[in-house]
Amino acid sequence: MDVPVLALCLPGIATGLRLAGVEVLEFDRVESGVHWLGGAIGTRMSQVLLVQEQIYAALTPDLRARLVRRPLPMIVPFPDPSWEALPEPAAYIVELLRQAIGYRVRLR
Repeated sequence: MDVPVLALCLPGIATGLRLAGVEVLEFDRVESGVHWLGGAIGTRMSQVLLVQEQIYAALTPDLRARLVRRPLPMIVPFPDPSWEALPEPAAYIVELLRQAIGYRVRLR
């Protein structure tokens, strides 16, 4: 599978992403998504891989480190739908960078 953008998500979000025109891999359980992602390292699947935050949060530190060291696909976790206020965008980006490179950066 070689599509520009591919989303890994649970059933509650899959339909909305499909309606937006995104190619979706839908998993019944978080563990299934983590297992698929671990097995897909090194295969050409997509240039951008959108990963539902529940699945991304369940990744082991080792698997997360292997994924962020690869140039492609670019892993982009996205939050679950919620009526709560989202964190400040800059704080969210800083936290993603901290996880990827191992230390906190300051955005101006």
